[in-house]
Amino acid sequence: MEAPGRLEISACGEREREPVLRIRGELDLSTISLLAEHVESQLAGGSPPVAFVLDLGGVTFMDSSGLRTLIELNERAHA
Repeated sequence: MEAPGRLEISACGEREREPVLRIRGELDLSTISLLAEHVESQLAGGSPPVAFVLDLGGVTFMDSSGLRTLIELNERAHA
């Protein structure tokens, strides 16, 4: 799933039996909805594992809206 030239999200296997989502590019106001949709679909899956890993190693830029979204998604995942 991709916002052209800005953000790419891909499933890249598992780490310790948890799915890994690799995030590459810019995480800002124009791309956070893509990340939120992807994570929400993982959480809505309903079948274990509910936990997953976000690999942010490829993020080249993140503004405060990106950070806020990560915090909100973490809170949602724990709820």
